[in-house]
Amino acid sequence: MKEYNLALIGFGNVGQGLAQILQSQTDEITKNFGAHFNIVAVSDVMKGSVYHPDGLNHADLINSIEKYNSIDSIDGKNKGLDAITTIKNSNADIIVEISYTYLSTGEPATNHIRTALTNKKHVVTTNKGPIALNFSELSSLAQKNHVEIGVEGTVMSGTPALHMGIECIK
Repeated sequence: MKEYNLALIGFGNVGQGLAQILQSQTDEITKNFGAHFNIVAVSDVMKGSVYHPDGLNHADLINSIEKYNSIDSIDGKNKGLDAITTIKNSNADIIVEISYTYLSTGEPATNHIRTALTNKKHVVTTNKGPIALNFSELSSLAQKNHVEIGVEGTVMSGTPALHMGIECIK
């Protein structure tokens, strides 16, 4: 079984949902994909940040948000790291970039993705701005650093559309 360490950049509805799925469906994920996903870092500009190289308890993350709307109560080796420092210095294999993003500029998500790819970390994002504005650059950067960039998001109340669009422009 392959283990992957994740750093979540952003911890709104999507990040919290991912943590809940990883908590409640661990056995199914392992059985179906032969992989275990371990959240080692979370960095959110509004909710705080925490990093522990051995992993964070998914239930503790969710409970802390529900109780305090913050992750500052979670035990970790490092707290208060900004997104870029988290990306560069964590032992995450995959950066899950789900922060707020200005559609007109694609920032700050584009900078997060560039930093991850440059640091040879795979990226998964739902952010449309960086992809719409910088797809060629980010794809080239991923290829140059021998990592993958995965993109998917939903529109129209849940229709996954980004992957389909990217396949059409390749």
